[in-house]
Parts: sequence; C-alpha cells; structure tokens
Amino acid sequence: MECAKNMPGLTEGEGRRLAVVAGVWALLIGVYAAFLHAAFRSSALDLALHTQLLWNVNHGHGLVSSLLAGSDDFLARHVWPLLLAFAPVQAVGGVGGLIAAQVLALAAGVFPAYALALEITSSRRWAWIFAALYLAHPAIACGALDSFHLEALTVGPMLAALLAYRLRRPWAFAAAALLAVSAYEVAAGVWTVFGLILLLAVPGRRRWGAVTLALSLLWLALAVGGVMALAGGGAAHVPHWAERFGRLGATPAEALGNALRHPVDTLSPWVQRDKIWALTRLLAAVGFLCLCSLRHLTPALPLLAILLLSTFTVQADVRYGYIAPTLPFLFFAAMHGVRRLRPWAGRAPKLARAAAALALLATAALLFDTQIRRPLRRHPFRLRANLPALREAVTRVPPGASLCADNHIGPHLAQRRVLLLTPAAMYRNVPVDFVLSDLREADMKPHGCAAVLRALIEERGYGVLDFRDGVLWLGYGRAGDPRLREAALQALGR
Repeated sequence: MECAKNMPGLTEGEGRRLAVVAGVWALLIGVYAAFLHAAFRSSALDLALHTQLLWNVNHGHGLVSSLLAGSDDFLARHVWPLLLAFAPVQAVGGVGGLIAAQVLALAAGVFPAYALALEITSSRRWAWIFAALYLAHPAIACGALDSFHLEALTVGPMLAALLAYRLRRPWAFAAAALLAVSAYEVAAGVWTVFGLILLLAVPGRRRWGAVTLALSLLWLALAVGGVMALAGGGAAHVPHWAERFGRLGATPAEALGNALRHPVDTLSPWVQRDKIWALTRLLAAVGFLCLCSLRHLTPALPLLAILLLSTFTVQADVRYGYIAPTLPFLFFAAMHGVRRLRPWAGRAPKLARAAAALALLATAALLFDTQIRRPLRRHPFRLRANLPALREAVTRVPPGASLCADNHIGPHLAQRRVLLLTPAAMYRNVPVDFVLSDLREADMKPHGCAAVLRALIEERGYGVLDFRDGVLWLGYGRAGDPRLREAALQALGR
C-alpha cells in the first residue's frame, strides 16, 4: 500500500485494488517459483551464483563467486550496488528469501505502470490494461521464475522515473533512475540516449536532458571505465564482447566505426528468421501499440539494435533480463500510441476495443508460449522420479566442503566458498571435496561430461560414496564402495 500512496493520480480505492492484484500475482508466482526450486527446476546460473555472491558478502569475502569463469570478482562483470541490499535477505531467508524478495519487488512495478498509463492516456481502462500487460510480460514473469536476476528489477524504477519526468519532478526522476542503474548498469546507456534526445530535440527540457546525459555518462564511466576495469585487471572492457560481438569489431569503438563505414554488412544479421521473430515477440508483448508512437521508443532503439546483433541469441529473447532496460520505453511508446489513437476511438469505438484485445491476447499468447508450451525449465510440472534421492543427497554434503554439482543441484548447496558446475572438479588447481551429479539430467552439461566423471573415479582419486536413482556422490581421497563404483562406471558408459 505504501507504493500506492506515493503514486500520483491514484485514488485510495485504486491503490487498494492494485495492491490486491499485485499481491495475488506475487502469491501465485512466488508459490510457483518456490515449487520449481523445491522440485530441482531452479538453476545454478543464476540463483546459485547470486546466492553465493551474497553469502560471501555476509561472510566478509566480498562480491566473489567460484561459478564465474576466470576471475571470481563479480565487479569485473557488473556494477550492481542494489545487489548489496539483498545481503540481509539472504542472511535471514536464504534462497527462499531471495526468491520471495524478487517476486515482491517485481510486483511493485505494477504501481508505476498503472500510474504512468493513467497520466498519458487519461483512461483508467487503459491504465488497468497496461498494469495487466506489465504483470503478464514474459520478461517480468520469467524474471521472477527463472532463478534470481536484478536486470528485471530495472523496469519498475524506470517506469517511475518516466512518470516523474511527465510530472516534472526532477528529484523523483533522479532517485528512480539511480535505483534502475544500480540494478543494471546497462540502463545508464538507455538514459544516456534519453538525455541526448531531450537536449537536442525537446524544447523546455534541454536542461533536464543535459543533466541526465551528463550523469548517465558519468555512471557508465565509473562503472565500466572505473570499477569494472580495476576489478578486471586495469583495462576498461565490456564483458563477453569478443564472443558475442567480436565479428563487429575488437572493441565497441571499432564496431561503431565499422557500422558507420559498412552499415549493410553490420545490419545483415538482422535479416534472419530468429532475429525477426525475436523482435516480433518484443513488439507483440505490448500489443504492437509502440509502433504508433515510434519517437517515444527512440531511447531504447540503440540497445535493441545491439542485442539483436549479438551472436548470443538469448540477449534479444523476450523472456530474459537482457532486454529489461528497453521495456519501460516499449511501454512508454505503447501508452503514447494509445493516446494517439484516442481521437479515432470516438469515431470508431470498435477500433479501441480491438486494440485493447490485441494487446491482451498477444501478451497472453506469449505468456502461454513461454510458461506452458516452451518453458525455460523443461517439464516444470513433472516431478523428477529421483526427487527423494536428490533431496537426501544435498543433506549429506558438509556445509564447509568444496563441491562440484549439476546446474539444478547447485542452488540447493550455494552457501559455501567453492561451488563449481559439473564436470569441473578443480578450483585453483585443488580438487573439490565432493562431486554430486544427477546422471538422469543432461541439461547444462557439456559434451563428454560422462567421460570426465568416469575419469574422476578411475584416475583422479574420487571414491563413489553413494549411487542410487541416478544420483552420483563422489568424495575426493575416499575409498568408497566397490559395488557402487562398478555400478556407477557402467552407468557412465564404461
């Protein structure tokens, strides 16, 4: 209710109704997320990763994780000050507390979504429609269900910042925008473009634009050129640039130069079915209404273009948090699109109803596709046949022991200094104490994983401590059970 009280334009009754809707959504999604975790359908990347990061913070080790390739320092990859706010949640509530806090934070975004739509469209019907579109958006729902990500938490604060911009409240805008970039530094790039547009093209908002542009560039410089550079070895860098954008140029500056000199070659990857489909789904999530006011979508276009050019296809996937900083402007443009269509609504009321129906149906279809037809976690409603064995196995691993575990097992054992993903069993040239692997699950396991596990048993001193229902538990320097050893080796294709 505190969110509702602070939202301009909301009556007390509307605030209560929104709170009920947000509460019901949070309850349903929260229960579902908790079920997925309890059923071993959660992911080490990123639920175990962030749990371990926060566990290390709470134990005085800093923002480090053994799950990160190369350097353990998270600050070499991201600068997310907001992540530290979840440290007390992890300390008190563990993994379950993080899941619940994330769901509640995402649910709170419905208040600025409703208030902004009401401010722009002057229609309570459309305000409710946009509130529904927000809660049903695949990136929001999947953000709550697919482990733990801060990226999706940028959407609510950015919508609140846009509302403050509309109402000419600079300090509220600054606070909300700062909250957004503290959750995901990429949001500062979107605010940079927004500020530049205000400075160059919006009379009466040029000072606002200049300040937004300057502060956004300062944040990017401090994050990428400062903190990330120092944590990554002293040179400014963009994480994963080489493998995802290397074909465009060795650096972002070189890629930009190549794009200006050879635009056709640069943009040719867009003319692919998967890229066109990804863009279509992004537009469909707001009922294509953003196309009716493209100028309000402009701040998000550079980031959308970059994500679509990535060879890592999930970066432009409507289900993932990578696209989160673009969503507020997709909504913003869609709301302005409705406003532009309103004069037609009086003459053709069926057009307005058709637009509302299209928006709701498109988002509902996407939600069905991403949660039922093709969910991120395969077979989410099917209980694992070896679930009792998995639950018993995780209770046997000592709290302080170093561990190698499967992607779906890792989140249950992340509160430790050393956790690796199967089949990696060496951390800084030291063998981990235990290996825990579910031989019935192939997801997130590299080709040849069985051969590596076999080698751990036959050549690298790991004894088979237990093997039942496909769940293999190995201990370094331990004799193990000869019969279980033979059974495990046969299962691994000896």
